[in-house]
Amino acid sequence: NSEVGYIMIVIKLITNIRNAFMNCQEIERLKRDRNETVNYRRKLLKKGKEVLAYKMQKKVDYITETIKFMQAAGG
Repeated sequence: NSEVGYIMIVIKLITNIRNAFMNCQEIERLKRDRNETVNYRRKLLKKGKEVLAYKMQKKVDYITETIKFMQAAGG
Protein backbone atom coordinates (compact mmCIF):
# COMPACT_ATOMS: atom_id res chain seq x y z
CA ASN A 1 0.00 0.00 0.00
CA SER A 2 2.79 2.43 0.83
CA GLU A 3 4.54 1.39 -2.38
CA VAL A 4 1.49 2.48 -4.39
CA GLY A 5 1.55 5.88 -2.65
CA TYR A 6 5.26 6.23 -3.36
CA ILE A 7 4.75 5.32 -7.02
CA MET A 8 1.94 7.88 -7.34
CA ILE A 9 4.18 10.60 -5.86
CA VAL A 10 6.98 9.73 -8.28
CA ILE A 11 4.58 9.79 -11.24
CA LYS A 12 3.24 13.22 -10.20
CA LEU A 13 6.78 14.54 -9.79
CA ILE A 14 7.82 13.29 -13.24
CA THR A 15 4.69 14.80 -14.77
CA ASN A 16 5.37 18.18 -13.15
CA ILE A 17 8.98 18.18 -14.37
CA ARG A 18 7.86 17.26 -17.89
CA ASN A 19 5.25 20.02 -17.94
CA ALA A 20 7.76 22.62 -16.73
CA PHE A 21 10.21 21.53 -19.44
CA MET A 22 7.53 21.73 -22.14
CA ASN A 23 6.52 25.18 -20.90
CA CYS A 24 10.16 26.30 -21.15
CA GLN A 25 10.38 25.02 -24.72
CA GLU A 26 7.15 26.80 -25.65
CA ILE A 27 8.44 30.08 -24.22
CA GLU A 28 11.68 29.79 -26.19
CA ARG A 29 9.72 29.10 -29.37
CA LEU A 30 7.53 32.14 -28.74
CA LYS A 31 10.65 34.28 -28.25
CA ARG A 32 12.00 33.09 -31.62
CA ASP A 33 8.62 33.80 -33.25
CA ARG A 34 8.61 37.29 -31.75
CA ASN A 35 12.11 38.02 -33.06
CA GLU A 36 11.18 36.77 -36.54
CA THR A 37 8.05 38.92 -36.51
CA VAL A 38 10.00 42.01 -35.41
CA ASN A 39 12.48 41.47 -38.26
CA TYR A 40 9.67 40.96 -40.78
CA ARG A 41 7.95 44.13 -39.53
CA ARG A 42 11.17 46.08 -40.00
CA LYS A 43 11.41 44.87 -43.62
CA LEU A 44 7.78 45.83 -44.24
CA LEU A 45 8.44 49.34 -42.95
CA LYS A 46 11.42 49.68 -45.29
CA LYS A 47 9.14 48.71 -48.19
CA GLY A 48 6.55 51.26 -47.08
CA LYS A 49 3.90 48.69 -46.14
CA GLU A 50 2.76 50.47 -43.01
CA VAL A 51 -0.65 48.80 -42.64
CA LEU A 52 0.84 45.31 -42.66
CA ALA A 53 3.65 46.48 -40.37
CA TYR A 54 1.01 47.74 -37.95
CA LYS A 55 -0.62 44.30 -37.95
CA MET A 56 2.74 42.67 -37.31
CA GLN A 57 3.28 45.01 -34.34
CA LYS A 58 -0.05 43.81 -32.93
CA LYS A 59 1.21 40.24 -33.33
CA VAL A 60 4.46 41.13 -31.54
CA ASP A 61 2.46 42.66 -28.68
CA TYR A 62 0.27 39.55 -28.43
CA ILE A 63 3.27 37.19 -28.39
CA THR A 64 4.97 39.34 -25.74
CA GLU A 65 1.88 39.24 -23.52
CA THR A 66 1.64 35.46 -23.99
CA ILE A 67 5.28 35.05 -22.95
CA LYS A 68 4.72 37.17 -19.83
CA PHE A 69 1.62 35.15 -18.94
CA MET A 70 3.42 31.82 -19.36
CA GLN A 71 6.39 33.01 -17.30
CA ALA A 72 4.07 34.19 -14.54
CA ALA A 73 2.32 30.82 -14.64
CA GLY A 74 5.55 29.08 -13.77
CA GLY A 75 7.68 28.85 -16.87
